Amino acid sequence: MTPEDEAARLEERLNAEAPLIDREVQWPGLRLRQRTYLAGPALPDVLITSIRAVVFRRGRVVVIRERTGPPHVTPGGRRQVGEALETTLRRELREECGWSVGELRPLAFHHFYYLGEKPPGFAYPWRPFVQPIFVVEALAYDRTCLKRGDEIETGSSLMSVRRALNTVSGDQQTILQAALDLHRRHPPA
Repeated sequence: MTPEDEAARLEERLNAEAPLIDREVQWPGLRLRQRTYLAGPALPDVLITSIRAVVFRRGRVVVIRERTGPPHVTPGGRRQVGEALETTLRRELREECGWSVGELRPLAFHHFYYLGEKPPGFAYPWRPFVQPIFVVEALAYDRTCLKRGDEIETGSSLMSVRRALNTVSGDQQTILQAALDLHRRHPPA
């Protein structure tokens, strides 16, 4: 099955679902529709471009600061060619916030599709893509793992959930609340 077929099958399945979040987003030079759904059946691997997590540590949560965007609770990033999802997430969390983590528990996923025309020279496939979001418990912190320099992220803080809910806004509050509900219902092993 081609990636385009996988994208069409996923879209057909999602038409029967109500998204947790539905909004238009602007990325540099691009307009996209972002719909976020609570985790369900497995996602087509070929459509997963990056992976994210809400990171808890003893009842607190990691909040990421960025150069250009507002604070958020979903660190993670782009997969490298041939990289397993779990490997990507563990690498990205170490690089962005310095934490190694335990079990990955599925929470939700962002489903993106492009609006408008493909820009000239656009390097990625022009098809819908997804970003799974997991809930994890942080195990150990190591600041030497942090990747800094040309990164978008400028730092992270471990804060109380109440403070985090007052620090992040809109969609990030919705995701954090869903993560907190899952974390309380199914605490890490």
